[in-house]
Amino acid sequence: MNFRDVKLDDVSHVYSGRPGCGCGCKGKYFYAYPGAAADSSDVEVTNPKMVKRVFNKFQKAGKELKYQDGIFSIETDKRYYWLYLKEGK
Repeated sequence: MNFRDVKLDDVSHVYSGRPGCGCGCKGKYFYAYPGAAADSSDVEVTNPKMVKRVFNKFQKAGKELKYQDGIFSIETDKRYYWLYLKEGK
């Protein structure tokens, strides 16, 4: 999938954190809208501004941008950014 085809409205949530783990211990998940958390055990932080901020990083990304199973990722030595698409996108 090409990120140029993705719109901000296609995003359910994003992750921003330090490298090494993605469970939330080294970063945070931010949701685009209330109720976006798929698992009710998730602590849901609805923050459309942060979702847009991470989305903008993906728009400017180059070779470091990867895609797998509905998730775009940028992983550097200092930061992980993951962008999750809504189901069916």
